[in-house]
Amino acid sequence: MSTNTFSHQSSRSSPSGKIGGVGEVMRSHQIIECAGYDPSTLLEIGRAFERAWAEIEHDFGEPDVEQARTRLAEAILIVAVNRDRHDIGGLTTEALQVLALTYRRRWPLDWH
Repeated sequence: MSTNTFSHQSSRSSPSGKIGGVGEVMRSHQIIECAGYDPSTLLEIGRAFERAWAEIEHDFGEPDVEQARTRLAEAILIVAVNRDRHDIGGLTTEALQVLALTYRRRWPLDWH
C-alpha cells in the first residue's frame, strides 16, 4: 500500500475551477512513490518535483499538463540516481535541464 509522501501544491486553476487534475497529480506521484526510495528520500524528491513544477507549470496548456508532469517526474528520478537526493535545489535544476533538453524527443528516453 502506498502512502502519499508529498503533497501537490499548485496555484494553477483549470478552466473548470479545479486546481490541477486528479489524474495528472496521481500519475506523477505514483511514478515517484514507486521508485523504491525510503520515505524521507521520497519526501525530498517530491519537494524537488513540486519546486520544479512550480517553475514551469505556466508553460503548459491543459491538454499537456499530464504529460509534462509525468515527464518531469521521470526526469527527477533520472537525476536522482546520479546525485545527492537530499539536494533539492540541485535535483530541481538538473531535472528541469533534462526535461528541457528532451521534451520534444521521443519519451521515455533510452538511457542505456
